[in-house]
Amino acid sequence: MSISSSDTTSSDSDSDDYIMFCAIVDHTEQVVRESRLLSRQPQHTSRPGMAWVVDLLRGHRMRMYESMRFYPETFEHLIKVIRQNNLLSSDGRTTHVLLMESVAIFLTVVARNDSQRSVSECFQHLLETINRHVRRVAEALCQLAPTYVYLKNMIGVHAKIRHNNRFWPWFKDCIGAIDGTYIQGEVPRNKQQAYRNRKGNTSQNVLCACDFDMRFTFIAAGWEGTAHDSKVLENAILDSSANFPFPSHDKYYVVDAGLWNTRGFLAPFKGMHYHLQDYRESEREPKNGKELFNYRHASLRNVIERTFGAWKSRFRILRQGMNNYECDMQVKIVIVCAVLHNFLHEHQSSDGIFNEYENDDMVVDESDELLAQGNNIASSSRSSDSEMQAHREEIVHKMWEDYIKE
Repeated sequence: MSISSSDTTSSDSDSDDYIMFCAIVDHTEQVVRESRLLSRQPQHTSRPGMAWVVDLLRGHRMRMYESMRFYPETFEHLIKVIRQNNLLSSDGRTTHVLLMESVAIFLTVVARNDSQRSVSECFQHLLETINRHVRRVAEALCQLAPTYVYLKNMIGVHAKIRHNNRFWPWFKDCIGAIDGTYIQGEVPRNKQQAYRNRKGNTSQNVLCACDFDMRFTFIAAGWEGTAHDSKVLENAILDSSANFPFPSHDKYYVVDAGLWNTRGFLAPFKGMHYHLQDYRESEREPKNGKELFNYRHASLRNVIERTFGAWKSRFRILRQGMNNYECDMQVKIVIVCAVLHNFLHEHQSSDGIFNEYENDDMVVDESDELLAQGNNIASSSRSSDSEMQAHREEIVHKMWEDYIKE
C-alpha cells in the first residue's frame, strides 16, 4: 500500500513533537532531582570554625590582629585569664564550641562589626549559636571590669606631665581626664526620643575617665543620648556601687566646660577658645593668661579624646553601631571593650593603634564628643566653688608670667 507525501509529513511532525515532549519531561525530572539533592546539603561545610582559629594562631601574627585586633600570644593570654577565673564554663548547650572559638567569635564581632550572618559563615555555626556566644562572652568578660578598669595611682606626678614644660608644674596634681562620648545603637521605639542625640541618632551616652597612659579608669555606660555628662558624673559620685575614683586631697581631673570647676575637677574658662582645633585653625598666639590656660588645659585633656579614638578604631562596633542586640547587651559590650582596651594596653601596648594615638598633639575627630559636650548645660546641684576658682586663677597668673618671659 502506498503512502501519500502528506501522511508522511504528518507522521514526522508527530514524531518530532513526541521527542521534544520527552526531552522536556526528562529535563524537568532532572531539575527536580537536583533541587532535592541541593535541599539535602548541610547549611555549612565540614570545615569547623575552630580550625580557622587554629590556623590564625599558627599563621602570621598580623592575620589574627587584622581579624580580632589581638596578636596570637595576647589572645592566648586572654584565654588563660578566662580559664583562671572560671568565667566561661559549659552551659550544657555549647560543649561542641570550644572556649577559644567562643572568644574568637566575640572578638571578631566587636573588632570588625561584621553582620552575624558573615560571622556565622566564617565560623560555620548557626546564627543562633553565634548570637548566644556573643552574649556569653560579653557577660563573662564584664566580670573583669573591676580587675582592669580602675585608677592605678593617685600619688605622685605622671611622667607625661613632669617632662612636658607646657604642663609642668601647672598641672602637677592632675590624675586624668573625663569626658563623654556617644555610642550609636538601637533602642525600643518607646525609648527612642530619650536616646536620640543632637545628630538625630539613637545612642547611649558613655562617660569615661582615663589616665595619661590612655587607660580607662572609670566607665559609666547605658545612659540616654540626651543625658548631660554632669548628670551622669554626679550620679557616679553619689552612687557608691559605681566605684567612681574620686580624687584625694588636692588631686583633680581635667574636664570640659560643661562640667563644674570644683574640688576634684578642673574646668577651662568659658566664653573663649578652648578646643585644640580652635587654636590650630586660628594659628595665633594666646592673647592673655586665660587663653593660654585653656590651650594647655585642652592639650592635656586631649588624652581622653585620643583614648576614645584608639578605643573606637580597635573595636569598630563602637563606631558603627550595635543594631543586633538589646539595650542591656549593648551596655555590656561597651564595658567589655573598655576592659579589653586596658587588657591590651597591659599586654600589647606597642601595637599600631596605640602607637598611632600616643602623640600628645594628635587632634582626634571630636564630633561625637563635641555633641556630647553641647548637651552639658549645667543640670546638677553641684556648682563651681571658690577654692577651685582661686586655684585656677593662681595657675593662670603663674603660667602667664612664665610664658611672657620666654
